[in-house]
Order: sequence, then structure tokens, then C-alpha cells
Amino acid sequence: NGIISSKKSVIRPPSVMVQLGAHTFGRVCVTEMLAPSQWKNSMLELPQFAVGKVVRCVVLSTSNNHIDLSLREDALSDPEAYVKATAKPLARNVGDLVPAIVAKTTTSGCFVRVDRDTTARVMLRDLSDDFVKDPQAQFPTGKLVAGRVMRKSDHGLELSLKASIVSEDASMVKWSDVKVGLTVKGTITKVQTYGVFVKIEKSTISGLCHISEIADEKVTQPLDQIFSEGDYVKAKILKVEDRRVSFGLKPSYFEGEESSSEEDDDDEEEEEEEVAAAVEDDDDSEEEEEEPEAMDVDEEEVPTKKPVSKKSKPVAMDVELDADDTSSEDEDMDGAAPVEFSWDGFANVLDKKSKGSNDADDASSSSEDEDDDESEETAAAAKPSKKSRLQSDEWVALREKALASNDEAPQSASDYERLLAVSPQSSFLWIQYMAFHVSLTEVDLARDVAVRATSAVSFRDEKEKLNVWVAYLNLEHDFGDDASFLRVFKSALLVNHQKRVYLHLVDLYARAEEHEDVKQTLATMQKKFRTSKQAWIRALQYFVGANQFAEAAETLQRSLKSLAAHKHLPVILKYGQLLYEHSELDKARTIFEGILANYPKRMDLWNVYLDKEVKFGDAGLVRALFERLLAMEFSAKKMKFLFKKYLQFEQEQGDDDRVEHVKQLAKDFVASVAAK
Repeated sequence: NGIISSKKSVIRPPSVMVQLGAHTFGRVCVTEMLAPSQWKNSMLELPQFAVGKVVRCVVLSTSNNHIDLSLREDALSDPEAYVKATAKPLARNVGDLVPAIVAKTTTSGCFVRVDRDTTARVMLRDLSDDFVKDPQAQFPTGKLVAGRVMRKSDHGLELSLKASIVSEDASMVKWSDVKVGLTVKGTITKVQTYGVFVKIEKSTISGLCHISEIADEKVTQPLDQIFSEGDYVKAKILKVEDRRVSFGLKPSYFEGEESSSEEDDDDEEEEEEEVAAAVEDDDDSEEEEEEPEAMDVDEEEVPTKKPVSKKSKPVAMDVELDADDTSSEDEDMDGAAPVEFSWDGFANVLDKKSKGSNDADDASSSSEDEDDDESEETAAAAKPSKKSRLQSDEWVALREKALASNDEAPQSASDYERLLAVSPQSSFLWIQYMAFHVSLTEVDLARDVAVRATSAVSFRDEKEKLNVWVAYLNLEHDFGDDASFLRVFKSALLVNHQKRVYLHLVDLYARAEEHEDVKQTLATMQKKFRTSKQAWIRALQYFVGANQFAEAAETLQRSLKSLAAHKHLPVILKYGQLLYEHSELDKARTIFEGILANYPKRMDLWNVYLDKEVKFGDAGLVRALFERLLAMEFSAKKMKFLFKKYLQFEQEQGDDDRVEHVKQLAKDFVASVAAK
């Protein structure tokens, strides 16, 4: 008999220590506490093994001054037979399924206790079929697991805990089954900017589908707006190399495949059963079947107008619209898009519209024919489609058609409604929809879309939300009056980051060359956000860009009085860069010399100075600046950087003599360092 001790053993944990005498302790491995059929998670915490409990135990060995004990009932019932049976570790072969207890877990895998003499290793890649983000949390010490022996060597056993390997499911897709050209189904496990990762259904095999293989045409929309983790897709295996798989999701890869037709047949059978059940309650079955088809075509066009007419009431404003005058005033506006869109495109599309009013009538009539054709094609394609196929084929095709290029943009409001049903958080789609209505001189409908967009885009997605509000501001600026513009601006301030809204407002006024409004907005920002360096930098950008250098210098002085000391350097540095970009080289050099007089050891600042001189200055001045720097004392690492930069400059703009001069300077520096 012995008493469970609170003492911990450092030899092959997890285990418990049993006090046999005053100074005698024995160790019980976790595998010797219960019979394998009774193993469970966290056995060390079971009440029968609490500290202070009196237990009966069997001595298994006393080698190396360590006493190994067992508390198992089968050992207590026949101690001699049990000791004899466990004298040697049980032999286990590759492929055997064994239970084990987790002994220790690290970021690279875990060790499991198979029996008191055998510890096996499980690599991180073999812990689970899924990605294990936190191994220590998912596989804590004491957890009961089942593993299959994968390797056996002199160093011990190596197990795999993957369910696909432990269960040996015959339906699992194995590497031997993966061939180029095979069509598989799977789920998206991760979405990146360059592509999506797809995991084959009923397998542990996953691979990358590059963005160039997602659609038959170029995909311009961010992939995280098209796909989400867990989306069910159909993919074609394009390449298998070194256990790396490349997939393709292009709809053209699956044209004419039997697998699709089999799914379509199943869907048709299900729809026929539903129709048959409905027809049983009516005598005129043929008329009932014809009417729903006619209604399907009509209902595809009606939703595009009904929501618009309802939405137009809340945004009805007392605004007198004169599309021709407005477009003529704004058609020459150019400027960079502040948030990746051409915000002034509303006036441009009206300019295109005004060039051919007769073409608009023809286009409207042809669009009706196209809508009819599209509705018939959609009705025919809707019958054999499941939800998974809609996501992988039809919706992707619609998005490509809408977003690939301006020439292939959606041709009707119903096209945009279908796209937005899939991607309601896409500000790009909403803005394209607004521009579509503006191109048809339907400004009120464009406002309705803008209002819907501000409500549909989640407040959590700040960038997308800001995009639609800025587009709404541009719409009111181009086609509304001062009251409507001010109302939208105040609403935008309530739901967006106010400083960002003001910054975009400055961009809007600057693009429209409304300079007084720009200055007034900048003045407001400098009062409202006087401790923000972005507000002051934007003012410097405007004044320097407008060649108003006196105003820029005054703004710089006022910014230094308002900003915290640690923000002075970034503002002054930006001011110097702006002067370089607008050919005020002497003033720019004065600014940089003043900065570097205070921070002579800041290599990052010297590097900016050098880059600007190389780009805008004279080669002689650049060489003088390099020679000046090489004469200063910097660390060996920084000097190496300078020599490499100087050598690259001479290789591009100098001659062989200048290159040899730089190399000689470098040799002299190395020699001087070695001599110290």
C-alpha cells in the first residue's frame, strides 16, 4: 500500500508519485493508472488519485534506483503474471492503431505515452486534417488520443492522429487518386490576394487556385469579396508537382462534363416531383406549368424597379436637376481617385450620353431585347442548378461579365441586382450601379442606389462604407444643390471617421478646382484636427501643388505650433519632399540640411535626401553628397549600404573611372577598419 503524494516526477511525465515509506517513493506512469479500456481525458485529476488517497499498487521494476508501480486492477488481481507480461514493451508495427495519452505539446508537435516504456512522437503536420492554430490548446497534457503508427525506427515510434488516417475511410481521396485533369469538389479554406486555397472533399489534400485561374476573364474585384472561407466549389486539377496541387475554377474547364449533367438530372427529378405534387391539387396541369414560366420572366424585370420606386420616397429632395447644364460644367473635370475609383465619372458618363441621343434610344430598345434573352437563358439555366453550382459557375460568370472591363459591364439594372445579391458589401458594385443610372440620366434612381448602399454596407467594413459615402458626396456635388450636398456631408460625418471624410472633401473640391472651398475646408480641418499631422500635410500638399509657397511656409510654421514635438519631423520631411517634386530644389535642400543638422546619424533621413537628389538634382551635387557622407563616421553596416548605393549610382550615371573610384574608396575603408 502507498499514499498518493503531491510530489511531481520529472522522469517521463505525466505520472503520479506514491509514497511507500518515510523516504521511499514510487512512480506510476499515466498508462498504469487504469486499464486501456478505461482510459479517459485528464486521468491525473480523477478523485481516486487525489493527493492523500491510500492506494494498493504493484511494483513493476526497481531499475536505476527508480521504482515503477502500477495501479491497474488487472495488475492487482495477478501481480506475477502482469509483471511477467509487461517485462518487455509490446511490439508495435507500422499501421497498428494504438491509444495514447498526450505527455507534452510544443509548437512543432507533441509526444504521447503509449505505455510506461514507450513514448511516441507526433509531428505538427500529423496532428489533424485541419490547420492547428494552437497545438497546446487543442492537445493539452493528459488528453486521450488514438493514433496510427506511421514510422518505426531506432529513435522510437512516430504516430499520426489525423482522422483520415486513423479511420482509414475507403472513400477518402488519396494522393494516388490525384491526376491532372481530374474534376473534384472541395471547400475554400483560405482567401488571399493572389488566389484561394481549396481543400478537396473527403481528403486532406489542398492546393492553390491562382487568381489567373479563377475566371475566364481578368478578375479585378478583390477575391475576399467574391469568396469566403467554407465556400463549396468545383475545381479542375491543373498541375501536380512534389505533392503540391494547382487548381482551376474557370467555368470553361467544366463545359460538357458528365458530372454536371448527372447533378442536373437529379435536380430535374426533384423539381418534377415538386411540380407533380402541386399538379395533383389542380385539374388544369398544363396551364399551371405554362403560367409559372411566363411569370419567371416577368418577375426578373419587376424587382429592379419596385425597390427603386419605394426607395425614392425617403430621398425625394427639392432639387431642380438640369442634366445637360451640369454635365457641360463638369465634363472637363479630371483627377485621381481618392479611394481607388473614378469619383468624377458621373459627369463623364453623361458627356458620353450627350454625344449621341439617338444611340440612347437604340440602346434602350436593344437592352430590352437583351433582357428578354437573358431572362430566357436564366430561366433555362435555373432548372438544373444547385446552390453550390450557382456559386461556382453562374455567379462567377456574372461577376466577371460585370467587373472585367467597362465594355463588358452589366447592361441592365437586373444584372446589377443579381450581382449585389451575391456581393452586397462591394462598394465597387454599388458605385458602378450608381454610374449606370447616371449614364441614363436617371439621377433620382442613382440617389436611391446611393441610399441603399449606405444602408447595405456593414459599418464594420470601414473602407467599403467610406467608398459609398464619398461616391454619394460626388453625386450630390455634381447633380445636387448646396442643401442636399450639405445634408449628405453631415450624414457621412456621423457614420465615418470624420477626418477621412474631410480629407476626401478636400480632394473633391481640389479636383473641381473650387479653390475657395478647398481653403475653407483646410482651415476647418486645422481647427478641428489641429493635433493631426495628416490635416497639416494635406494643406501643405495643396499649397505646394498650387505653387503658393508663401502660404505653404506659413502653414508649416503654424503646424509646428499645434503639433506635438514627435510629429514635427514627419511634417517637415514631407514638406521638403513636396518642394523637390515641384522643382523648388534650393528650398528643399535648405529644409533637408536643417533636418540633418539635428539628426546627423539618421541614415533613413540621409537616404531620403540622396534619393531626392538622384531623382531631381544634379549628378555633381549627388557625388558631393556621397563624398560628404563617406567622410562621416557611421557603423560598418551603414557604410556598406552607402558604398553599395554610391556604386549603383555611378554604374547607372557615371563612367568606368567613377566606378573604380568608388571601389577604391571602399577598399581604403576596409583597410582602415582592419588596421584599427
